[in-house]
Amino acid sequence: MEMKQVYEALEKVENGADLIAAIKGEINTLNNEAKKHRTAGEQSATKLKSILEAVGLEVLHSIRYLKNSLYLGPTRLKNS
Repeated sequence: MEMKQVYEALEKVENGADLIAAIKGEINTLNNEAKKHRTAGEQSATKLKSILEAVGLEVLHSIRYLKNSLYLGPTRLKNS
């Protein structure tokens, strides 16, 4: 079911317009919050890239190193 269909169904019930307004308001709030987090993540990634470049590390190499360092596969768990 698409949101358009949900809104159409809600229009037919008592206080449907209020329910639609509440849903749209909540969706707007969630979208704004997601945008805030997405923007913060992008800013953090930019800062990290700048820091890594400043110390002479290649970003791709550093990301692979961090990924491999943080991986706790079955072998590492047995030896821990």
